[in-house]
Amino acid sequence: MAHHNITINLKDGHALPALPPEGVLNIGDTVAYSSPDGKVRVVFDGPNGSPFGSSLPEVVHDSQIRQLQKNGHFSCKCFIEVGWKQGENPESGGDHDVKP
Repeated sequence: MAHHNITINLKDGHALPALPPEGVLNIGDTVAYSSPDGKVRVVFDGPNGSPFGSSLPEVVHDSQIRQLQKNGHFSCKCFIEVGWKQGENPESGGDHDVKP
């Protein structure tokens, strides 16, 4: 069994996972998803379900280690939380101006 750290990068506004080549992931291996661009969330809700054998939708959060339990081809949606970092000027977000 092997462990795979899968990096998800923000490129042109899209969260793109750097997946291992076909045939590298095997049942019993573990995976964790992370990004240098923010916290990640990976959602499996495709027709083949989740490779982790749980009910759908299956959500895996930043750096959470999960074990692969099913073989097949699984589609996921990747999200990167982009926001403020403590001590820096905000580059994401906005002010809400609510009037009576």
